[in-house]
Amino acid sequence: MPIMNAQKSMRTAPVQLETPYGTFEIKEPVLIDLINSPSMQRLKYINQYGITAYATDIASFSRYDHSIGVFVLLRKFNIPLHEQIAGLLHDVSHTVFSHIGDLIFNHVSEKNSYQDDIHEWFIQKTELAEILARHGFLVKDILHKQKKFQALEQDLPHLCADRLEYNIRGALVEKHINQDDVDALLQALQFADGKWFFTEVDQAKKLAFASLYLQQFVYTSPANCLMNFWTGQALRRALAIDLISMDDIHFSVDDRVLEKLKKSNDHIIMDLLDKIFNQQHLIGKGTFDAHDFHFALKFRGINPFVLVKNKLQLLTELDEGYLIYFQKVKTCTREGWYISLKSKT
Repeated sequence: MPIMNAQKSMRTAPVQLETPYGTFEIKEPVLIDLINSPSMQRLKYINQYGITAYATDIASFSRYDHSIGVFVLLRKFNIPLHEQIAGLLHDVSHTVFSHIGDLIFNHVSEKNSYQDDIHEWFIQKTELAEILARHGFLVKDILHKQKKFQALEQDLPHLCADRLEYNIRGALVEKHINQDDVDALLQALQFADGKWFFTEVDQAKKLAFASLYLQQFVYTSPANCLMNFWTGQALRRALAIDLISMDDIHFSVDDRVLEKLKKSNDHIIMDLLDKIFNQQHLIGKGTFDAHDFHFALKFRGINPFVLVKNKLQLLTELDEGYLIYFQKVKTCTREGWYISLKSKT
């Protein structure tokens, strides 16, 4: 069922947010009500990396952590309130297991994910629309994919608050960078005239190389691709046999749905779960001519602007080493992985 049980009068005490980007006290009633809302709180139980967090030992974080991070980055750089709200809510419509909605519903798009295309519907379906209206905000004015929200959203490979946050936090939990690195990145980061940019090349390189590391070893690793594929199949099967509902996909949380799958006793679902949780023993390297799976992937590497002598230049224009590595990872990602499955022993 949609999340509709928000209280008419939410807590009005200030909210204290502890983040890698600083500590923030939130006093605006609309923000307090949204942060405390059931829909936002639900994101604490939606993992950023989906099924990967349950089937591997990869370090991860929740969609709530990420959404709060995007919001406070916008706040830290004095972005207007409407855009702060859009940033806070930008991921609220994620299904269980994050981007698995793209696979369940065969959603193929270079620009938008499934959750982006159902974003307005989700807000209208839940308590969020009423909260916004109570505080004088229209849903259409805080939808995150609007061109006017240039601090929040930019086309790849440029920086935006969303892309900054998941790269910084991802690199932080992976121990690719530390808190001192985050502080230095923020010191060298600026937003002006619709563009994010660094004032130091070394800081731009630090985050850029981290984005390529995450691209290769987290977002689009062969194991991650296969686990997501099998999870999509398991959830489709669960929908087909009425084990779960569409509301479970859109409004439930990872643990609850995973538990339903584990208790299903459906041989197809159980076989898929066995593959997911034993993928490390099954994945072999395939070739163009001999493979069981091929995944062509979305490239999420960044190419930040850097301010040099009062002129903005892309990092690839300033650092040949990064240009070569950027193009290599981009080509590899778009060509994708050829995977062969090993027999069980």
